Amino acid sequence: SQCPGVCSDGALRSLPLPNLATVTRKAAREYFDNSWALYEVMFAGLNGEEPFYRPPVHGLRHPQIFYYGHTPCLYINKLRVSGVLEKPVNAYFESIFEVIQLQK
Repeated sequence: SQCPGVCSDGALRSLPLPNLATVTRKAAREYFDNSWALYEVMFAGLNGEEPFYRPPVHGLRHPQIFYYGHTPCLYINKLRVSGVLEKPVNAYFESIFEVIQLQK
């Protein structure tokens, strides 16, 4: 099946934020699938591996690889806090992608 948010012209658009007081499981899943597809499209614009690892010129942010792992780590953390997951999926990755700590 096609990702939620794909229009008849083939463009992928963001779904509106669901109302958390009335959201259904299906709507939450569609919103997640749509958000994840948009996230993947954003990173697909990086050509090759080098842009993932190159530190930004200004030095104020991490290389893109950190942000690629940070969002999944947050999802895993929320699933653990809610009791859906009992243990880490990958404890090492979760530790390095969990917290943004910029070096000075």
